[in-house]
Amino acid sequence: MALWSIEPVAHGDDTRWLDHTPFKRLVVRADSPAEAREVAAAREELPETRTAVGNETPADAARLRDEKLYRVVPISAMESPANDPDGAPAVLESTH
Repeated sequence: MALWSIEPVAHGDDTRWLDHTPFKRLVVRADSPAEAREVAAAREELPETRTAVGNETPADAARLRDEKLYRVVPISAMESPANDPDGAPAVLESTH
């Protein structure tokens, strides 16, 4: 399975960030760029990763699907040696 890096492409002051801090990088194991986005977004939708306060809704999942905010690029196991390309689709590394 391929390794993918999901990285921000929008400028830090872009209004689409909605005052949220973007991820600097996510490394995802998936078959395609689209699956990498979905695997990363699904992880952000899990209750234990939500950080909403009061009536707020965490929108990290939606932002990870936005091609104007994040790009998905293939990486080799050499570029991310701690991450094994073998196994099920998963987020292997997350940097805020």
